[in-house]
Amino acid sequence: MANEVALVFCFDAKFGRYASVAIASALAHADAPYKIYCLYSGAQEAFPQEILGLAQRFRCEIVKVDVPPVLFAGWKTSEAYTQAVYHRLLIPQAVAEPRAIYLDCDLLVTCGLSALYGHDMGGAWIGGCPDLNSAATNLLGLPSGEPYLNSGVLLLDTQQLRMHRPLDVIRGIYEQNEARILWPDQCLINKMAEGRKLVLDARWNVQMHSIPPADLAQRLDEREGEAIIHFTGPPKPWMEWSPTAARKLWGRYARLAGFARDELLIKAADIPQKTWVASRLESEGDWQGAAEVWRDLSWSLIGHIQATQAAA
Repeated sequence: MANEVALVFCFDAKFGRYASVAIASALAHADAPYKIYCLYSGAQEAFPQEILGLAQRFRCEIVKVDVPPVLFAGWKTSEAYTQAVYHRLLIPQAVAEPRAIYLDCDLLVTCGLSALYGHDMGGAWIGGCPDLNSAATNLLGLPSGEPYLNSGVLLLDTQQLRMHRPLDVIRGIYEQNEARILWPDQCLINKMAEGRKLVLDARWNVQMHSIPPADLAQRLDEREGEAIIHFTGPPKPWMEWSPTAARKLWGRYARLAGFARDELLIKAADIPQKTWVASRLESEGDWQGAAEVWRDLSWSLIGHIQATQAAA
């Protein structure tokens, strides 16, 4: 058994409940004492009580680190990316540990993490798994052969990062590369650790967007128990239009975190979302279910057209 393993999650109130599920998955498979740091920006009363409940249930220490939103005021955000994506840049200063494992909130840990924590970094500052899709579109101009890592799972040498990449240095790197940053935190992390990255085994970050939809159920079944499963891509497992296999697997851990069945499920509410649900049902062979959704969509469109004509 390894010594204490430091895990870090970064989130705001918007992603707090999803962070609870990710934390529950990690604790369910702990193979060493875990100390979990939560870098959190949001109202104090909005901090997930489920996380505190998990700490008691699994007898795990939770350290909450409040992050002032002003630290990243004016930095790139979008509907998909809030300022919380930059919190991981604070880990070396906020986490007084020799190293740490950073984990996104949209993943499930289905295995112990002591082997990852104790991995020989060979002088690297950051370890992670390549993101081939984003590597093909990033604009950073990285040297040939330089890996472009997915930032959802990172092994961090916090001692070296504290020394060489304090926040003021990172801020300068951001300002120099702002126009070329396409994927906000990920591009910045890859640039700031240029030449100091370690490629980890793929099992430490199984990225859903890299799995063909037809193979998803089988691959998730094969990987559960030996990997970190990362629900990359727009459809998240708490959305009705996400693949059924992903929703079922994630739902099990949501219940472990203390949520009632489907309590966190976001139902399709508009025409694009319902279209995605119908397409998902078709891809999974549920033709009757897809037909029902398409029929409801047809009536919705007819109603929209009639209302538009009446208002004209």
